[in-house]
Amino acid sequence: MLTNLLASTRAPLWLMAGALALGGCTDVRKAAGWDKNPPDEFRVVSRAPLSLPPDFGLRPPTPGAPRPQEGSTTDQARNAVTGGRTPQRTSGAGPAASIPVQRQTQTAGEAALLSRAGADRIDPTIRNTVDREASAVADADRSFTDRLIFWRQADPPGTVVDPEREQQRIRENQALGRAPTDGDTPIIMIGAGTGVAPYRAFVEERVERGDKGKSWLVFGERNFTNDFLYQLEWQDHLASDALSRIDVAFSRDQPEKIYVQHRLWEQRADINAWIADGAHIYVCGDEKGMAKDVDATLAKILAEPAKGDEEAGRAKLKELSKAGRYQRDVY
Repeated sequence: MLTNLLASTRAPLWLMAGALALGGCTDVRKAAGWDKNPPDEFRVVSRAPLSLPPDFGLRPPTPGAPRPQEGSTTDQARNAVTGGRTPQRTSGAGPAASIPVQRQTQTAGEAALLSRAGADRIDPTIRNTVDREASAVADADRSFTDRLIFWRQADPPGTVVDPEREQQRIRENQALGRAPTDGDTPIIMIGAGTGVAPYRAFVEERVERGDKGKSWLVFGERNFTNDFLYQLEWQDHLASDALSRIDVAFSRDQPEKIYVQHRLWEQRADINAWIADGAHIYVCGDEKGMAKDVDATLAKILAEPAKGDEEAGRAKLKELSKAGRYQRDVY
């Protein structure tokens, strides 16, 4: 029984001894993870961990001062040319006085090379001269850029059409079973989405007949990348002059939504000029949205010559419709 008692008390004694030993050894406590001192990110120190001796000779740089190891760009260029020897400005009136290179510290070869290069006649305002000449070249070259981008000549201003002659031409075409747009009649084709499809036949038929009348397509869709229907065909017609002009409105390619009626209003002066030239207007596409807005925009455009009289604009649009010059195929 005594043996059992000693055995039962021996284990707690060993544990207590080990705890005291560990408690007395700081390294062992840290190794065991008992003493953890996480860094205090909120601690405020009064001095930096490292500091330079007070007599080290370094001074804080002045804000905006050039760095002594680099110098200014002008100094670096001068040192590269003159080998570190600073040229002196000669006396002269105004800032354009030349700055000759010092010759007393140069070899004859260096002086000859710099003189041949014109370094002894340096103009301190050369940068202003270069900028001015570059601007003149850019301004002169701008006309070429304009010709490259805007290669088509602007349409001449419209002239008033003889209404009797135009009515006679339309009656003759109807009697012969021809379309009202046969011949040299300008046409303005307005369509959104799949409403542009019929205009392919319009243009191709005019090409087949050899008609010389102007044609203008105003097309609208959501995105240029995915929704520019028959894009290659229209580009081919533009290149061959079968299509005189095209204006597009992709409503989702910019923050603000732009539709065909907005393009029409932007080009209202040209719209009136084409109408004055006897142009026929066609509208094809959505009836509830696009066609309704186009109708209102055209009436507003036609009101421009009448000093904004909307009633006069709507009356003019009715006249065009009655004469067969304004036709809609909406759905």
